[in-house]
Amino acid sequence: MLSGDEDDIMATGVDSARDLERIGDLAAATAHLAPHNHHKGSEFSGTAKAELEDDDNSTHRSDHDSIRVVVDDDNVLAAQLIIRHEEVDEICRTTV
Repeated sequence: MLSGDEDDIMATGVDSARDLERIGDLAAATAHLAPHNHHKGSEFSGTAKAELEDDDNSTHRSDHDSIRVVVDDDNVLAAQLIIRHEEVDEICRTTV
């Protein structure tokens, strides 16, 4: 039987696995759009491509850091990750 702390850690791990699965589903859905966009002749501008590259790098870093937080029990990195998440949320709220 798991202790309360172990149960919390397990629940966090399961939640993280679900989130990673969701990211994979979103990646697959995006990949399925590529041929459609190519067929339509849609193309991103250089500026849009640079922004997408930045978003990709930021997402990868956040995913990696979230795993490090759990594995290393890193509260400082966790606090930084929360701040970065809040910044992204604010950008999303103001641009939609």
